[in-house]
Amino acid sequence: MRSRASGAGAGASAPEGAAAHRACTSMIGGERLLEDVWEARSRAGASTARRLLEGVAVQLRCSAAILRANGRDREATRAEQFALRVGLTLDQPTATRRTQSLADALYECSHTGVLLERALDGAMSLIGGDLGNIPICKVAKGTLRIAAQAGFGSEFLEYFAAVKDESSASGRAATRGSQTVIVDVNQDAAFAAHREIAAASRFRAVQSTPLIDPDGRLRGVISTHFRHAHCPSSAELQLMQWYAEHVAAALAQQQNSPTTLYEASAKLHAQTAQRHDSAAALMNGNARPLTASGDKTKAAARQSWARRAKDRAQQGRERVQAIASRAERNSATDPRAGLGTPLDGGGSRLGGGRIDGAERDLRL
Repeated sequence: MRSRASGAGAGASAPEGAAAHRACTSMIGGERLLEDVWEARSRAGASTARRLLEGVAVQLRCSAAILRANGRDREATRAEQFALRVGLTLDQPTATRRTQSLADALYECSHTGVLLERALDGAMSLIGGDLGNIPICKVAKGTLRIAAQAGFGSEFLEYFAAVKDESSASGRAATRGSQTVIVDVNQDAAFAAHREIAAASRFRAVQSTPLIDPDGRLRGVISTHFRHAHCPSSAELQLMQWYAEHVAAALAQQQNSPTTLYEASAKLHAQTAQRHDSAAALMNGNARPLTASGDKTKAAARQSWARRAKDRAQQGRERVQAIASRAERNSATDPRAGLGTPLDGGGSRLGGGRIDGAERDLRL
């Protein structure tokens, strides 16, 4: 890879080739590439950096062709995307830097509800939409449920409460795993069933981009709507797809950690149950030699403590199940509940020394 990147520009110096190589490596790895592109520009000058990075784009396209010929379509598609993004970064540096800035802000969000709202604001500003929404994927039910929206009324939200087919733009994007654009809903035959609600909501065009995380899992869809018939430019769609990848990655990062009250409470109860199980095993272990030595009083006391510990361990496991059921019920009415929105139900609170009695159960 180093020799290819360095050879992209005749007579390129070692630092220039190294900068281009790092840019290519970043793109192949799916990581941030803007810093490397700008480093190449500052070190080698804009014209030399352009030549170097255009060479990187050529090599990426060649690699994509080889990968596709060997049946590695996913890697080939990624290489092609990165080749396009090299050109986009060079041709529209302001837009790409703004996209990266909006993406960086997503990883700073402490709760998924905030993340989704910020992601939608960013998407609408990037592509100029008048309305928008983010339906998230409910894996258990195979549906999309709107978790963030801007500009829509209750009629639209009720109508698209659960998306299951390909007739809508978001449904197509989710099912096909690719960006979908409907330039004019009144001319799109597959959208015919939804024209009435589109007219009531006052939009004529829509683009939907799937939120696919680095592991290839569909997290949801980000859709922006336009008052009039409209087709976003190729550059705008590329930036939206790039941004959507960051949204999905930020969602994955946040959802993999216990950010909800329910998740934190369940984790604490599970840990408490494990401690009680360990305490029960220890007490029973202490009781056996006491029984063998004839000290039945102390042995009985240890066995009693062991039974109490086992009971409390079972109570902890039952509370974990109850919390999971409660979270599922709330998620049915508020799609963000299972994703990270802090919910203060049942008097539970974080940071105040108690989560549904779990701290009380730490004591035997």
